[in-house]
Amino acid sequence: MNLSQEQKNAGALLKRALEAATSSGLLDDLAGLVSHPDVINGFCDGFDRLVAGEDLVNDVADQVEVEHWNSPTYGGDELEHQGVTFTAEVVDMRARSGQLLVNIGDNNGAVDDSLSAAFEVTTTPGSKAPVPSLMLYEGEEVVAKVIRQPNGHLIMPWNHTAHIVPTSLPNGERAWILLDR
Repeated sequence: MNLSQEQKNAGALLKRALEAATSSGLLDDLAGLVSHPDVINGFCDGFDRLVAGEDLVNDVADQVEVEHWNSPTYGGDELEHQGVTFTAEVVDMRARSGQLLVNIGDNNGAVDDSLSAAFEVTTTPGSKAPVPSLMLYEGEEVVAKVIRQPNGHLIMPWNHTAHIVPTSLPNGERAWILLDR
């Protein structure tokens, strides 16, 4: 695709505005009203590649409003959760970077209560063998990584800034809280 100079100038202006909105925190403040920042970052990256004359492979993003999996909306019997909605987003970046991103966030005022994960092929630290992995994010920081080893084991490399503390769930089960500090 060949862009005219006017299109390149307009795209560069739009890219700078989106980057400023991201870095200033404006998009964080509007988190419930705008799509995930990865989509905006994808636009900025794509624009740079387009201007450089590279072929573009579009990421595919899909957002769906969801409820608790056992909500009556889906034939379940969890009546108290009906109408409590979340936005589930899948961003397919496999053609560009080999990643599949999944984000889910609360639509009911708790915008900080979101969970983001990326599925990708990585390597075990100290190894060169490619293995499937899952990255859990807090904002843009990876707080946990799960790597599937060829022998079937799941490995979680330790993040030195993270802390794991014991807790109990409402039903009495023991659990762990992952704190990234």
